[in-house]
Amino acid sequence: MALPIRRSRLWQGFAEYLKQVSKGKEPAVHKDYFERYLAYAAVFGIGSRWEKYFQELGRVPLPILFHAMGAGDADFGAIVAIMSVSDSPGAGDGGAAGGASGGGSSGAG
Repeated sequence: MALPIRRSRLWQGFAEYLKQVSKGKEPAVHKDYFERYLAYAAVFGIGSRWEKYFQELGRVPLPILFHAMGAGDADFGAIVAIMSVSDSPGAGDGGAAGGASGGGSSGAG
């Protein structure tokens, strides 16, 4: 099996694992998973579900990024807003990169 296909399957398996965690179907979930895997949940389009699951667990520390915004530990409002964007159509499908692919030559110099 080619390496890119193997990697793709590993990422698909990881995405499925995160989906199962967010549904409460995966045992031995630790509260520190919230921040550790938040970016991955957003990329896979399950950010809102991820946030809601961990909010229901309670006493989940708010990521350090959100402390700078003056939010309290129980205030997940900012995260909900960000996660709702991550769950929009096209999020995590690789097709929403727009013109930010870089790489080309500017012709300068």
